[in-house]
Amino acid sequence: MSVTVDPALASPIAQPTGERGAVRGQVFNLAGSLPVANTPVYLARVYRFDGDQGGIFALDAAAAPRSITQADGRFAIADVEPGEYVLAVGEAASIKTPSVLNGPDGAVRVIRVEPGTVVDLGKVRVDYLDR
Repeated sequence: MSVTVDPALASPIAQPTGERGAVRGQVFNLAGSLPVANTPVYLARVYRFDGDQGGIFALDAAAAPRSITQADGRFAIADVEPGEYVLAVGEAASIKTPSVLNGPDGAVRVIRVEPGTVVDLGKVRVDYLDR
């Protein structure tokens, strides 16, 4: 599953206050030509072991922070508990497996949410519609 990220303005979201953060972005197909509309996006929690050298991520679709993309592919997830996450795009309960966000090196990209901040992922390209 291939995913790339390009800088772009994403959904407006109020600056979080207190102990929570937020994540926003805009989802397109892998070619970057079609926005992925009306599709769930989740933040799968990262669990670390072996110091910071290793870890896994797990998606609990019932409890994970989530949103639905708008017609133009934009999404915003507010009220996110600080921590490390992986962005998963797609219906978790369907036959299609959600696509996860990868970095330029092909490794799964970990998103760090800090209190009082908005993480702007920009333009996210996923192969969700290309399978």
